[in-house]
Amino acid sequence: MTFNPVPKPTKKRNEKYLNIIRSKPCLISGQKAIAHHENGLLGERGMATKNDYCAVPLSPKYHNQQDDSIHGMPKTFWYNHNIDIKKEIMLLNQEYIELERKRK
Repeated sequence: MTFNPVPKPTKKRNEKYLNIIRSKPCLISGQKAIAHHENGLLGERGMATKNDYCAVPLSPKYHNQQDDSIHGMPKTFWYNHNIDIKKEIMLLNQEYIELERKRK
């Protein structure tokens, strides 16, 4: 029998949080963002590890419709657009926490 001490990653889903993300303008263009991108900032990889709390708002153009989109150049996208993605995610998470506190 094999023992694996590392737990299998699981999806971290929150539809309320994603609705807030979808209501925000695109981080790059400021246009309406109808897509969100879930960043693998927590060292997690694969579909089973998607984390809604690392999602950011992007317009379709910057999500996947051209060569300089996040899916067209994933390793340099944020740098090329001068975006501190960790800071942006932190700010979005803080906003969500504040909204949830007000609801309670």
